[in-house]
Amino acid sequence: MNIDSLVEAATSKDNAVEIYLASLMTIDVDTLAEKAYLSMLAARLSLEQELVNQIHRTVEQLTIINSIFSNEKLFFSCVFSVKSLYYCLE
Repeated sequence: MNIDSLVEAATSKDNAVEIYLASLMTIDVDTLAEKAYLSMLAARLSLEQELVNQIHRTVEQLTIINSIFSNEKLFFSCVFSVKSLYYCLE
């Protein structure tokens, strides 16, 4: 799926956060190209930098805390935490 398709799929702010989160959790952000992709995706999804930073911090924290759980459980924990955070920032 290309970035244009991802952006078109974001029909709400919640969808945009979920798409960004799924992308973040799918890749290991260890190259400049991956960092640039996430930066471009966040901009195209109109996600505020503060929200993007908090998504990254939440994923990092949950990855450490939930290291004993399966990836599926971690994903749903992250989605719940990021959605909760988004509603708190509104």
